[in-house]
Amino acid sequence: MRTLLTLIFIFLAQSGFANCRHALVLALDVSGSVSPAEYELQKKGLAKALLDPEVADIILSDPESFVHLAVFEWSAFHHRDLIQNWITLDNYGTLEDVAQRLDDHQIIGAAWKTGIGKTIQFGFDLLARREFCERRTIDISGDGKNNQGISPQDAYAGLPDNDIVVNALVIGNVTSNSPQKRKVQEREKNELLDYYEDQVIRGQGAFTILIENFDDYAEGIKRKLIRELSPLALSSLPVQKVANNINLRSNLNPISLSKLNFIFYELRYDGLD
Repeated sequence: MRTLLTLIFIFLAQSGFANCRHALVLALDVSGSVSPAEYELQKKGLAKALLDPEVADIILSDPESFVHLAVFEWSAFHHRDLIQNWITLDNYGTLEDVAQRLDDHQIIGAAWKTGIGKTIQFGFDLLARREFCERRTIDISGDGKNNQGISPQDAYAGLPDNDIVVNALVIGNVTSNSPQKRKVQEREKNELLDYYEDQVIRGQGAFTILIENFDDYAEGIKRKLIRELSPLALSSLPVQKVANNINLRSNLNPISLSKLNFIFYELRYDGLD
């Protein structure tokens, strides 16, 4: 058994698995319902959140295992613009680099429509390049429902049933000072939340954060990053034996050990419930 464990840790180190604890894809909505001023609030709010001491401390909390980050903007089914390709967040300088890139970025060729299904597919394609990471998450910010291209449900039907979690930051449009109009906007906000919870988020422990409007984006994305990136308490993870494979699962988030399944497949763990 000792030899087996040694081989496992060697495998992890050589594969890079042990060096990436979380791969996170952030998707920013630039569809037609997002004004230029709201887009600035969105990208600058994300930049501010990444540099927030509480968020930065979580990202940089483990000097041996890092967060990998990619950021893109999305609108219609054909528009996906990669703002930040995969980067390893291994020091505060890398966070500053990403924040500066966000500040400097300008929308290129965005369209009016909203293509969430294609956005999900694009996120999965990005995360296919980070299969070695322990956790993989897509974080979609959106202020509207899918109205062009493949639906989220149809997108999921054609994607692998793996450990990728999709969360959402749902952005309302509650801006009116008129009590009557504000009541309508509140109802629409709650309907949008229901839509994202029913059709967009996916995976064990997936969640939404709801904000009133883009003015609240910086605080909303900060809360979301803290919740997504906080490390798991490994000692609390129950162990489940399924078809002679060992998989570790938390009540909140899954840990991917797919690269190790072949090692465990023929093993028998007597006395393991």
